[in-house]
Amino acid sequence: MTFQENEHPRAGDGKWAPKEQSEAVGVMLSAQGTPVRPRPIMATATLQEWNDDDEAEEAGTIQFDAAPILAGIAPSLSREDLAALDYSTRDDIFNEAMARGFIPIHDGPFEVDVQESLDEALAENPDYFATPYPHEMTVRHPNVPIESPLSPYELGARIDEDGYVAALAVLDLDEMVDHDAEQHNDTVSNTLVGSELLMDIGTTPERIATEKTTGARNVVFRITGDVTAVVDCFDDDERALFEAGLADAAAERKA
Repeated sequence: MTFQENEHPRAGDGKWAPKEQSEAVGVMLSAQGTPVRPRPIMATATLQEWNDDDEAEEAGTIQFDAAPILAGIAPSLSREDLAALDYSTRDDIFNEAMARGFIPIHDGPFEVDVQESLDEALAENPDYFATPYPHEMTVRHPNVPIESPLSPYELGARIDEDGYVAALAVLDLDEMVDHDAEQHNDTVSNTLVGSELLMDIGTTPERIATEKTTGARNVVFRITGDVTAVVDCFDDDERALFEAGLADAAAERKA
């Protein structure tokens, strides 16, 4: 059974459509009472690696929304600083993006280009950073193992048409061996959604990850599960954020 089939009908394209919710507290709201994520400030990171001649070669690019990071940096910068971000600030943005799980870990050299998108956002709204950024409305990169449960907004942004969500996470192999099936499912559920309400749980080994500080080798699993019961137990604020995640993900698919 798909989640909330009766009270949460599908749109014409078969995807779950946002529905009207009561007003949420503590988040930016649209005129309709839906939480609003600020205009993204897209950064493009050019990833590089060293070749045999000790020269940096391009190894690919990745984009991420730098707005949540810039929101923490901007108060300490002048208008002139924001108009020409220096190398150190761009470096800080990239490293913070890795720390927050917005992009995968990259150990090689890199370049970050965010100035054009930042300039456009400030030209449209000079007071862009005057309002506290709603950090509950950010989504981590799907190829980065989560270190904390998915938020209601992330669940809305990631959920598929059948009410399932997937994410990568490191699971303790010793615990997996020692725990019975019920204990294992509870651990996996808490890892993904922060409660024991995840249903129809699946775990698939994805890759080996080496801990940077200790060198320990861990197994990264892809966790999947039905979040019907999780969504059903949301309070009004959580449900509003979930609906906002649904709406933003639908808008991005149409873009």
